[in-house]
Amino acid sequence: MFFNFVFLIILIFIIFLLEISLPIIPLGVSFIFIFIMVFLLKASKDKDFFSQKIRYVFFTAIIGGFLLDCYSIFFPGTFFLSLLTVTYLSKRFFLLKFNTNKILSVLIFGLVAGFIYQFLISFFIFISSFFQSTIPQIYFNGFYWLNVFQAIVLNGLLIVFLFWALNLIKFSKIRI
Repeated sequence: MFFNFVFLIILIFIIFLLEISLPIIPLGVSFIFIFIMVFLLKASKDKDFFSQKIRYVFFTAIIGGFLLDCYSIFFPGTFFLSLLTVTYLSKRFFLLKFNTNKILSVLIFGLVAGFIYQFLISFFIFISSFFQSTIPQIYFNGFYWLNVFQAIVLNGLLIVFLFWALNLIKFSKIRI
């Protein structure tokens, strides 16, 4: 069990490094968010809320949110609270409504989770602007809404792509 946690921490750190170091990805795409949602979809077969896989998902959200907050210019806890809240809401409510065997359900799940994630980030930045004047202000103009829409769609599509790629790898019979 200890080695699983160590491996998970190393994997989260590698994903975090990819997210902050690749300049070719669009601004709103979050590899840590995508990894958490795919991990949650794979672990959603467990109905027990406190199973080992679900604990790993929440541990991933905590560590990933902490790493994103360390690198962020926003108020501390913005990404931590956003990732933890969207993970909890997704496990508690959304996965009960979606059939993960259908690609359209996974796409709708990814879009809804991406919307909640972007909304929570914007909400926490807006709330924190009352407490600290050095935080960048969000201007709700057309450019902002275009970036939010782009981030939601790209995150949702990448969740679908990664989830179904993992399913295809799992079910393929590769023998050496």
